[in-house]
Amino acid sequence: MGIWGKATNYEIATRVPLMIWTPDMPESNRGAQTEALVELIDMYPTLCELAEIEKPEHIEGQSFVPLLKNPKQDWKTAAFSQFPSPALREWGSYPLRPAMRETYFGTLLEEVESKIKAQQKEKWDRDLFENKLMGYAMRTEQYRFIVWKDRTLPQAAPIYFELYDHNNDPEETVNIASRNPELVAQLFSQFKNEKEQHLTN
Repeated sequence: MGIWGKATNYEIATRVPLMIWTPDMPESNRGAQTEALVELIDMYPTLCELAEIEKPEHIEGQSFVPLLKNPKQDWKTAAFSQFPSPALREWGSYPLRPAMRETYFGTLLEEVESKIKAQQKEKWDRDLFENKLMGYAMRTEQYRFIVWKDRTLPQAAPIYFELYDHNNDPEETVNIASRNPELVAQLFSQFKNEKEQHLTN
């Protein structure tokens, strides 16, 4: 992908191990695993519930205490992340400086940039890709779906989609979005319906 591990919307950066133990956890569930999708924003309300502390109104996330009692129960259908395009930015967070192009990263930057230009064709816009492009990822049980948008135009149509099928491609090496327009439309509808509960534009 032309990037290194962290600070992206891909599985390698957003999937983290989560282990939890509580004194009153049922004996049968100690050491048990769950396939339920939980997010880091779920930890705060979970800890509040476990400590019997009132949950502040401003926090996001959903307590996963019920999963400690029944790890196999139905749970949320998607987990979300958000990060700007790291391909043409320094360490993901800052626009590229001219000096960065003079370092040993310069050759790699030219290579990645040329691939993006070839991919985007008439949509290529340096200011957009370096300063305004935001990626919103939705991970379901089977898919990782990434929606790329101009963050300054939240109502505008997405610029690009990425779709990876974890049943067949757990390393996320083949973007199948263009070959599956109906699935993209279905996932985008789910994304729009659930995004506002998880992310801020």
